[in-house]
Amino acid sequence: MSTTGKAFGLDLLETARRYLTKTKSQELLVRSAVLICAYLLAFSIRLFSVLRYESVIHEFDPYFNYRSTIILVQKG
Repeated sequence: MSTTGKAFGLDLLETARRYLTKTKSQELLVRSAVLICAYLLAFSIRLFSVLRYESVIHEFDPYFNYRSTIILVQKG
């Protein structure tokens, strides 16, 4: 690694260290991390039935139940 590469790496670490020591930055980082984790968890839960049972519509699918209820209400 050249000296400019080391200087760039140290500068990048120093910038990251300064950024993470600020309270607002930490709050934003934590909020973003929590939202990303919640999104990934929700997506994986929703996709779990598709991965396990393939793309078969079954009675435990909430969106299927919602659409079925709408059709039953409209058409009796």
